[in-house]
Amino acid sequence: MLDTKLTQQEDDILKKPIRYIKGIGEKRAQLLAKLNIYKLEDLITFYPRAYEDRSSIKNICDLKIGDKCCFKGKINTKSIIIHNKNNLNIIKANIFDDTGEINCVWFNQSYLLRNIKSQDVFLFFGEICENNFSIQCKNPIVEKFGSTTSNMGKILPIYPLVS
Repeated sequence: MLDTKLTQQEDDILKKPIRYIKGIGEKRAQLLAKLNIYKLEDLITFYPRAYEDRSSIKNICDLKIGDKCCFKGKINTKSIIIHNKNNLNIIKANIFDDTGEINCVWFNQSYLLRNIKSQDVFLFFGEICENNFSIQCKNPIVEKFGSTTSNMGKILPIYPLVS
């Protein structure tokens, strides 16, 4: 049987204030305190509030309204439309693959235009909804396919935010 009792030294480490851990200064310790994390033991037992499943990449033809999923496609750069309305930048683009197409809309994310190149393949993650009898994805997360720092194709933990 596995002995789960901690030695005195291990117990002392778990009770150590969080600000004494390498990389956590006074400011970060104050932010963690807002999440009721005061010592290492609190940090170890701080679990995600949810998980986001980006592990399966769907074809566009398989997307269903209400799904929150990951899909792969190319951006038709000729379809990009930019609207400026009441200090709100709206970018609309048509995404396609071999099986179909979907429209994507981003609000106040004009920096995306610098990263979108014609014929590059991208991965998108977002909720699929209906708009004027067609499917659409609002504010999807976009990453270039094959990126070494990609979070697509994984199951990601979602933690509460601290402002």
